[in-house]
Amino acid sequence: MMDKSSTPLISIIVPVYNVEKYLQRCIDSILAQSFKDFELILIDDGSKDKSGEICDAYAKRDARIRVFHKENGGVSTARNVGLDTVRGKWTCFVDSDDYVKPYYLHQMYERTQGWNNGRTFMVMTGMDSMIWRSTLSEQMVPLSDVPRFIADNHLPLSPFCKLFSTDVLQKFHIRFQQGITNGEDFVFVCDYLRHTDGISFFDSREYVYEIQPCSASKRCMPFEENLRNYRAMRRAWEALMERICIQKGEEALLLWRSGVQTRFYYLLTGLFHRPMPNIKRQMNLLYSIRKDISEFSNNADTIGIRSQIARFLLRKKKYLIYVLFNRLLTMIGKDAVA
Repeated sequence: MMDKSSTPLISIIVPVYNVEKYLQRCIDSILAQSFKDFELILIDDGSKDKSGEICDAYAKRDARIRVFHKENGGVSTARNVGLDTVRGKWTCFVDSDDYVKPYYLHQMYERTQGWNNGRTFMVMTGMDSMIWRSTLSEQMVPLSDVPRFIADNHLPLSPFCKLFSTDVLQKFHIRFQQGITNGEDFVFVCDYLRHTDGISFFDSREYVYEIQPCSASKRCMPFEENLRNYRAMRRAWEALMERICIQKGEEALLLWRSGVQTRFYYLLTGLFHRPMPNIKRQMNLLYSIRKDISEFSNNADTIGIRSQIARFLLRKKKYLIYVLFNRLLTMIGKDAVA
């Protein structure tokens, strides 16, 4: 058993907030890994339930576990506390309401072996989830092909299901951006990828991802909050493409086939969530992002006939008709579209 002063191969960061219902399952799954050379860093982000007590109880039982308690500041601040204290050669993240199967760490670490000439890749695997299932074969993707690989396969740029070099994280002080409430994962991974040689991908179902009803990804956000998140994601993606020197004609297509497309879609459809702004306010907000709308409507994917209608209206700058169309959809119990 590793003592508190040892240097492990892998540091596992788990942010914890009010998850007493799921936390033991998560921790037990990590402690049951076939790969034993790790430290587990639990960051209690000001939980109001018994999550903090559960963390402390586990730390007393296993020397590989370190616990930090902090005031509530959100998942980004919690993960950053973990990043500031990691000791492992490699770093990975597990969400406290998810869990991992026994060979998760072993399979991830195995992919780091054999790299030479100082090359560093982001190790990435699939997951056991209803939201995304990979059909990709094991492969090494050079950095120059990473944006196309992500866009073509709709890869989720979340921090879990990935293994990061701690040296890269610390050398370039890569942290989760505070001040944004959705998309910070995307920004973090894009920032990291800029300093690597690409992605080492393999398909696996060892990480079990679950969405809970209170998940931030399910929360309706005000326009200004959505806009701030979209801007941050776009800047991070464009910085990655600039690092690779993507051809100018391909930049827009790749941008609007990445996760940026989804965030902008939520930005537009969020205008029709309740409490819904009046028509004049909706028109003004659309006009304020008209340049982005033009790029989105000409490059992003469409899903279904309603989306095609909405996209046509946006492309033709028929903002009033677009607003009325979505207001009608919401009146009859349908979701707004873009």
